[in-house]
Amino acid sequence: MQCVAKINEWARIFIDYDADVSGTMDDYEICGALEAAGFHLNNETIKALLEKFSNRFYQIHFDKFVTCLVLLESVFRKVKSWNTRNLPENMH
Repeated sequence: MQCVAKINEWARIFIDYDADVSGTMDDYEICGALEAAGFHLNNETIKALLEKFSNRFYQIHFDKFVTCLVLLESVFRKVKSWNTRNLPENMH
């Protein structure tokens, strides 16, 4: 997917999951947004992302949301490439 299209998709997700229309996402809202973006993460990982990308009130602004998703996509792509190269054939 092209970069602009991906950012537009993430903007739609951000708007859809910013339930209180505050322009930020809290911990509850970010969980749904990450799922909608295709990332199924455990609570510890979400907490770590909040620590890294949120402000002191555990709110994430759109720019940090995009930065977070770019990081997640990069990590998931890298791990997937490791898995496809290192797993036995019957495990792909």
